[in-house]
Amino acid sequence: MAGTQRTPTGFGIVELLLAIVALGVIGTLGWVVYQHGRITGAGMLGTASAPPEQPATADPYAEWKTYSSTLSGFSFRYPTGWDLSGFQGNNPVAADHMTGQETTIRLESKPDTRVDNFGITMYPSAGIYRTPYDTYGNGTTTVLANGITLWQEKAQETYATGLATDTCPAVQVGTDATFAQRLPNGNYLSLYGSFCWGQGLTTAKTYAQQVASPEWAAAIAVVKSIRFY
Repeated sequence: MAGTQRTPTGFGIVELLLAIVALGVIGTLGWVVYQHGRITGAGMLGTASAPPEQPATADPYAEWKTYSSTLSGFSFRYPTGWDLSGFQGNNPVAADHMTGQETTIRLESKPDTRVDNFGITMYPSAGIYRTPYDTYGNGTTTVLANGITLWQEKAQETYATGLATDTCPAVQVGTDATFAQRLPNGNYLSLYGSFCWGQGLTTAKTYAQQVASPEWAAAIAVVKSIRFY
């Protein structure tokens, strides 16, 4: 009976074939595992590197209107419910006839009443509009992101005229006692906001209630919205 044929290394043909098959199976399994790990790893890497979606930042002025002063090269936003009017020289101009050339701009929170009607008056001009008031030191100042210096009146202070200001504090702008903000284009802007901005206007609110009121916050938001061009 013939013996099993062996290779020069001592392995039989069958053993050699089995070894080759085993190596092929091992190699195939290794390739499959490698490919699976590569795909899985790439998927995990992609998931980790994807930035989370950021919630859209709400526009605080989304429902507000815009006025642009072509006379002095600036614009501002104001609450939709507030009344806008102005003057060109001594001539009054209603909102729907304003052209941007107004020398006086006026906003009112309650134009049909003389009580708790917060008003903002702006005077765009080529020069300083008012003579210096020595009340500048009676307020706090904040330089806003738009470059405007916001001035807010302190409580329990008095004007040089002796009138008490704790009943009707004011919001103004400017870097000194002229209360005139120099704009980047060289023009100036004076601004005055208060519940007692006009003759005969009154409020029953205390100082603390006024500075915490929605009208006061809206006035500051108007100042913050000012942009130049």
